Amino acid sequence: KNFMIYGYARSGMTREEFIDRISMSLTCRIDWAKAGGSDCAAKTEEFFSRCQYVSGQYDQAEDFANLNKTMCADEKGAKSVKRVFYLSIPPSIFVPVAQNAARECQSKTGDTRVIVEKPFGRDLTSSRELTAALAQELSEEQTYRI
Repeated sequence: KNFMIYGYARSGMTREEFIDRISMSLTCRIDWAKAGGSDCAAKTEEFFSRCQYVSGQYDQAEDFANLNKTMCADEKGAKSVKRVFYLSIPPSIFVPVAQNAARECQSKTGDTRVIVEKPFGRDLTSSRELTAALAQELSEEQTYRI
């Protein structure tokens, strides 16, 4: 129950615009009885209350520092914070995004993980290069490729 979702991209967008985009693809599939009588509208609003959007450049450390500041404000008072970064971006920007996330946005009180979505490079050589570049900032235990 204690989680937040942060959208991060170059596009300038308000939180409301971000939620509008999410709502176009969101489907509620709760079992009404198992959810204690909660309806989809209430669960959807609860989910949206946990969504934030931060705009920034992929290669700018100060933009990731701003993302970190936003996350820290929402995490205030939490004893342990786990952060998961899901990168559904072109392989050409995996490295700067992962580097900036690792340098500026690592959890101080819990785990930090980075999930990299395929394609992971153009071929075996570029895949190995990406792996080596990510390893400079993140341990293998912190890196997931899907």
